[in-house]
Amino acid sequence: MTQYSDITRFFAIFSLLLLIGCESGSVKRQQHGDLQFKTTAPSLIYFKNIRSLKYEHNRNPKSQMDFYRPKVFSKTTSQPVIYPVIVQNWLEDESYLIFEKKNIADSAKIFVVDKDGNRTELNWPEKDYLEQLVFVRNLETILKSNQKVLIGENDGEVIPLAYSISERTSFLSVVQDFQNLTETATSRAKK
Repeated sequence: MTQYSDITRFFAIFSLLLLIGCESGSVKRQQHGDLQFKTTAPSLIYFKNIRSLKYEHNRNPKSQMDFYRPKVFSKTTSQPVIYPVIVQNWLEDESYLIFEKKNIADSAKIFVVDKDGNRTELNWPEKDYLEQLVFVRNLETILKSNQKVLIGENDGEVIPLAYSISERTSFLSVVQDFQNLTETATSRAKK
């Protein structure tokens, strides 16, 4: 009987040492971005299951980021277009709001004409996610206030950005989807 109790005691001590040695601490993830880009699991699930139906989705194999482009802006056009895109960085639990453009040269300038006819030049943002977010939100404000947006080409031609009702609605919906996607418990508490 003592032989079995020695074996049992040995396994009990061994198991206790194993449990103590394997105790897991909380896993700390490295944060790279601003807190306003953080997503939560519920908001991401809602976006992917419900809202993503209005987007064309593709993953960049190099960065492993998911790009959600509004389907309304996928149509072929010869008119200049600027539209928002949601980028989901699932490796960092972050989402970004960037912009893409069609039929606009890299050297083109962008102007806003207010209700009094005053023209103000906007600066194109760099590739920084924060600058692009500010730029898209500025365009959202401009669209909501019915100001004109003009694209100035190098040859001196000025072309207005003209959004159809469905494009305008889609533009505003993308910004709202991004806000819902990045709304966390801490951001709700700040409101």
